[in-house]
This record gives sequence, C-alpha cells and structure tokens, in this order.
Amino acid sequence: MRIALASLVLCASSSFAVAAPSAEAQIEVIPTGGTPILHATILGAPLLPASSITIRDGLGGAPIKAAAVVPYRDGPEAMTLAVVYAGGEVFVGNDDEEPEGPSRYPGFLHALETGLDGLHLKDAFPVGSKAIAIAYDDGTHVEVPLGPIATLTGAALGDQHHYRNRIGTDLVAGIEVAVAALAQSSTARRALIVIGDGNDTNNEAARATLAELKKRAAQNRIETFGIVYKGALSADETIITRMIPATRTRTIASVEALPAALTTIASQLTDERYYVTFPTTGLALDGRGHDLIVQVGDDQLEEVAVTLPAVATGCQLSGWWKQLGIGTFLVALLALGAMLTARLSTGDRR
Repeated sequence: MRIALASLVLCASSSFAVAAPSAEAQIEVIPTGGTPILHATILGAPLLPASSITIRDGLGGAPIKAAAVVPYRDGPEAMTLAVVYAGGEVFVGNDDEEPEGPSRYPGFLHALETGLDGLHLKDAFPVGSKAIAIAYDDGTHVEVPLGPIATLTGAALGDQHHYRNRIGTDLVAGIEVAVAALAQSSTARRALIVIGDGNDTNNEAARATLAELKKRAAQNRIETFGIVYKGALSADETIITRMIPATRTRTIASVEALPAALTTIASQLTDERYYVTFPTTGLALDGRGHDLIVQVGDDQLEEVAVTLPAVATGCQLSGWWKQLGIGTFLVALLALGAMLTARLSTGDRR
C-alpha cells in the first residue's frame, strides 16, 4: 500500500541552476515490512547517476544519496505511441516515381522512415509498449495497426507508390482516429506525434475541433507533439497549435531536419523520465509531515510536505502497547515486593 504521494515541482534558487520549467518529480513512501523507502519519478530533468541525486529534510539533516536509478526503458510505465502524418502525394513525395518536371515533388517519406528507424523504439521504451501510425489525406489510413511498438518501422510505412494520387489534408480526421485509439489503450502512458504542414483541408471548421481534441487529449493524459514542414503547396497558416502547444511543436525548414526532430521528441519521452529510490535512514519516521527537498545535480526541486510513517526502533513501543508494557512491569514489581515482604515476615517469626 502506498502511504503518501506528492508532486515536487522544480523552482528557481539563487544557489542552484534552473532546470526546464516542466521539470518535476513525484514521490511515494513505500512500506517494506521494515524501514520504508522513498520512490521518486523524475520528470523533465536529465538522467543522472545515483551519486548526483539526493533528498533531505528541509528542517535540517544531511542529504541522503539515492540508492538506485532506473532508466525509463527499464521501468513499469509502458507507452502507446501514435504517429499521425500527412499522406498526400505532395507531402510524402513522388520523386521516386516522377521524372524531372513541374509535377515532381521531393517529400518527407524517406526522412520519416529514416527517423523512425533511428529511434530504435523497441529498445527505447519499456516492455509492453505499443504503436500505431495513421496517414491523412482526403481521408485517413491506418498504415501500421496498433500493435507492439517494434512494428513501427520505416519499411512498414510503404514506398512512395503506395501514396500515389492521394490529395487533401484531413488533419483533424487523422488526429481523431489517433486520440480514439490512445484513449482505449491500457498502458500507463500515451503520446501523439503529428507530422504535416499544420493545416487542415477546412481550417475554419478545424479550429474548433482541434480545441476540443486538446481537451480530450488532456482528459486521457495524452502527451502531444507536433512537427511542421511546409511543402511546395502548403499555406503559411498553421492551426495545429490550437491543439498542440507551440512549445511542443517544432517547425523544420527541410525534410533533412525531420530525423533530428523525431529524436528530440523521443528524448523528451524517454531520457527525461526515470525512477529513483532513496533509503529513509536519517529521516525522522514519526508519522508527521516533513518538507523534503530533492536535488538532481545542481537543480534543487521545491520542498514538499510528505507524511513519513511512524516506525518503532530498538525496544521502543508506542500507543496502548507502551501502556500495557508499563502496567505489566508495575504489576510484576508489586508482586515481587509482596513476595519479599512475606519471606521477611516468616524469617522474623523463626
């Protein structure tokens, strides 16, 4: 049974470096049958060795070093990843199919395939992680059905011929399919990556729908990311930010930058999430609230009140057990006194 759960949010300090604004940690007190331990999930901070991570009581006491650090890929929080991308011929590209001329468009398909393969998804995410890939054009096409994350490879997306004669940019429709699949997923985490020019065939109607999809994503704890690439026929407007915040949307100037953009997103999902175990030796296990401070390298997290369970040490007793022990001792002492008095009285008579 988990005794306490608290969120630690990174704060600025004049004596420590400031980490990313989204950096935080979640900490739990875990019973062990003896002395409990502390378990923290670190979010948004770089992965550091145990020797560089400490926890201490804000009221005083020496910092306690972490006992162990477990990378995200070895942890218990499997991921369902949905990739939604523009599947129209102009976006995907047809330079493998068309000769030189005005109807020949180099697209991002090859860069997308290279980028996905470079992520090594099977090794980057925990066991049990899943993935789905959806292309959108004048409709939607599930190119990689929901399954083990290892099935999401570049080859699984097909070649340029597979996308010939597809037109349209039904962005909203593609996202709706992805959000529905993610909402039904039973994994601990869910993430959506949208790749395209950031527009819909009908931007006017799409704005309101994207705002609603943003709410649905939040309700289902879906982490959202966007990569915007303006193709030869793309409009200057970008409405995907109605759903995905600008801070989570990267605009690339060329298809060659797509693999690096995917790597950055994967790093946010994996490298900046890990698990730390702390011993509670040195902390006051008294059943009271304590302001604990976690420090990751030079970054100090805001102190937070955590209730530490009361644990008896040595021969200490508590509550009615202590009263019962004292009472039993007094009764035994009185009985011994009466026995000695009786023996002395017998001796005098003799």
